[in-house]
Amino acid sequence: MYLNGRDFGDDVVADTPIFLMLTQLIFSFLL
Repeated sequence: MYLNGRDFGDDVVADTPIFLMLTQLIFSFLL
């Protein structure tokens, strides 16, 4: 993980959809 705003932002954007999918699956099982 780089502390540069640009690299860090790209990593976050690339990982965000995966985290959203995982959280949705977890909530669906909990509900």
